[in-house]
Amino acid sequence: MQPAAPLIFQHSRVIAKGRVCTKLRRAVRHLCVARVVVPTWLLTDTLSSGLILPLLSLDLIPEKIAVRYRLQEWNHAAAILAGDFPNEWADLLGCLDHFCLRHSAIMVGGGGRSQIPIDLDGYLNAKGWAERQFNIGIRVDGNEIDVPTHKIDNFKNSVGVEVEWNNKTEFYDRDLNNFRLLHQLRAVSVGVIITRASELQDLFDTLGIGPKYGNSTTHWDKLLPKINGGGAGGCPILAVGITDACYDANI
Repeated sequence: MQPAAPLIFQHSRVIAKGRVCTKLRRAVRHLCVARVVVPTWLLTDTLSSGLILPLLSLDLIPEKIAVRYRLQEWNHAAAILAGDFPNEWADLLGCLDHFCLRHSAIMVGGGGRSQIPIDLDGYLNAKGWAERQFNIGIRVDGNEIDVPTHKIDNFKNSVGVEVEWNNKTEFYDRDLNNFRLLHQLRAVSVGVIITRASELQDLFDTLGIGPKYGNSTTHWDKLLPKINGGGAGGCPILAVGITDACYDANI
């Protein structure tokens, strides 16, 4: 039998039209941000069907942003960002809120870097984020051994953000392995990967540019198995998928 909830929640777990009362959500949200340990059984939504679903720290993301992107986290990435790195969290939310998937940007021909990562990186750069390369070495019996790492496109205060719009899927392996190693060395606390949602392929096909965005390139359905397979190790990861809700056909 589940233990009784603390007094603060006794009159909050109210089911209305299949959704848990927002009062409970807000209370748990405040506890997550305050870094208070909350029992796992409490971090659930109880639907009218009786199904129990996790109450993730993704609830910390404003609805106006959440409806435009696919979002998934590992190891409480969103709660860590919101609680321990509020400035970087505000930058990231501002970037996602500001971003627009412009028709003109996706119709540009190949060759050179896409305008989509340029736009996202440009917003973060203006907020003080910058490319970062780490030089790491291990000393064994007096001998220095270099440990190669890849640069992080956007880095600020131990938070790394990579944008993978239309690259080879091996770039996911590189990013995740980089986050794994740097997290083990306490150089990165949270990794964020922004990529395109797989369903954008329908939009690309409609616009006649489907072949430009092949199934073997970076998109949501290619990323998740790599993270679920342990590619990032214990590093907290927030994955963000750009959907057609970000698309503007008029610009």
